[in-house]
Amino acid sequence: MGMIGGEDDQTGAQQRRRVSAGLVALAVAGAALVVFTVQNPDRVRVEFLAWELDLALWLLVLASAAAGALVWSGISVLRRRRRR
Repeated sequence: MGMIGGEDDQTGAQQRRRVSAGLVALAVAGAALVVFTVQNPDRVRVEFLAWELDLALWLLVLASAAAGALVWSGISVLRRRRRR
């Protein structure tokens, strides 16, 4: 039984390390986003189909990244369903 407890301790330590790495990555990405936002306050004109918008550059990039993430996750869901 001592061995099982030892394995659980190792698994817990590995999970804590993974969470720590994830939090570090999140903090770095958040800091990069703040720096990008501060350095790119300029407004740009965007024309798409019949729409014309004036947006801050950082907002345009953030919205484009979010749209890309949604498309990527949608493709991922379709692939998982196709495998079943």
